[in-house]
Amino acid sequence: MNRAHLIPLSIVGLWLLVTSVAGFSVDADTPCKRLALAKAAGICSKDYSPCSCTEQNVNCDQVPVSSIATMFNTMTWHDLNSIEITISPTETEPIPDDFLGYARVNGSVSLVCTGNSYFQVSENAFRASMESILSVTIRGCNLEKLNYAFMSKMKMLSNFFIRQSCEFSSFKGLPSHSNFKMLSITESSGFYSLDDTPVKLAGLDILYLNDNQLTDSEAAKLIKALASTSAHSLVEFRLYNNKLTRVPDFLSSLPNIAELSLNNNAITSLSTNSLAFKGPISITLNNNQIKTVQPGAFGSSRTTGNFVIIRLNRNNFNHLDYNAFQTVLKEMAIAGEGSLELGEVPIMCDCNLAWLLRDNRHLLAHVSFGQCSGESVDFADVGPERFDSCPCSAA
Repeated sequence: MNRAHLIPLSIVGLWLLVTSVAGFSVDADTPCKRLALAKAAGICSKDYSPCSCTEQNVNCDQVPVSSIATMFNTMTWHDLNSIEITISPTETEPIPDDFLGYARVNGSVSLVCTGNSYFQVSENAFRASMESILSVTIRGCNLEKLNYAFMSKMKMLSNFFIRQSCEFSSFKGLPSHSNFKMLSITESSGFYSLDDTPVKLAGLDILYLNDNQLTDSEAAKLIKALASTSAHSLVEFRLYNNKLTRVPDFLSSLPNIAELSLNNNAITSLSTNSLAFKGPISITLNNNQIKTVQPGAFGSSRTTGNFVIIRLNRNNFNHLDYNAFQTVLKEMAIAGEGSLELGEVPIMCDCNLAWLLRDNRHLLAHVSFGQCSGESVDFADVGPERFDSCPCSAA
């Protein structure tokens, strides 16, 4: 047998191997089995050109909105795992009602802009997927004209991400149902014209507003709009990598918050009761410009909660005030857990610290990275006799 005869035989053999691995007999070539074979090979169930598709994940990169709608509206009912649509800078049409026809998205929808200032989505754009979309992402878009009503009926929507976007005007239309758990707005700007009317987000657990370079006033607007109605449900809140100069007033009214991140801001002082939480809570305040921690910053002796960890690394205060920290450390000692982190904080080991290093040395078990400024000596290595001439504390 010559080589020319071997080539078609090899192709037939390969096909037989694929069908046998998939559990199909050669003579049982049904439409369902052909579809299963296609999925196993990463082939999509339909032709989505001019978009691309892999394993029912469709990607439409700068395809005109009208062309996408036309393509989907020629198809019968079927399922998609996800769809990502990158909108052309020259696109002037909004995403219309029934945009995907009878296609149902069972996972995520991503809407990406490339400098487009006309980004709009009709209220019923994803009508066929209202009970199946789990996650929506918007990236790189001008949101001045966007109404979020297209998401309001997405009954299973759990997560919403906005990244690298600008010109926020309102959050009207966000889903109010209890399945909506996480909202993340990051690397974005243009909040000065935001309508801060609170939107109902009673089931929201997680709110990320980090990496936006927010000023105090911009943060206050966002918090009022997005957190006012979810105060009792929020358990995690990120506000790091912004331009905050103070702890937002609203935060202390979050009774169930368990993790708060305020690191990498420009906060200069922790005022009385600014961080008075019931806990248990972990607070991160690393890399700020904190020069003073006022008495009762973490609550009074009657209101101080259970702090799992307080991170104050790389700040500028030089006194560990008895009235600010003693109650917190005592609560940690009673709980048998918890830590106050003071790495690279220039604490002076003078009489102001006698309350801790002489009179309450047992609390040092809950202080991490504390050192005497200018001495590079750990708190635990400073003997209590150093403070013999200091007056007694009220401990």
